[in-house]
Amino acid sequence: MPNLSDPHPPQQPLEYHSKALDEAVWRAWLEKNRREELTNAVAGMNAVKCVGTGALIAAASLGSSVPVLYLSEYEIRERE
Repeated sequence: MPNLSDPHPPQQPLEYHSKALDEAVWRAWLEKNRREELTNAVAGMNAVKCVGTGALIAAASLGSSVPVLYLSEYEIRERE
């Protein structure tokens, strides 16, 4: 007859079977992750470079026309 006063009957401890990690497998995994991080870093730098180049081109194209619009205003203030 089961013991009804104990709500959790005793269980056998679980045994975990894990394969020992081979040093060569570990080094290969580290090298793969290092290459992935390097690839992502280069991609990020290229994206920043492209955005920066685009911003400089936009500033150069707008910058050449903006001073012409306000040049007369500054010339009048200098003459006064």
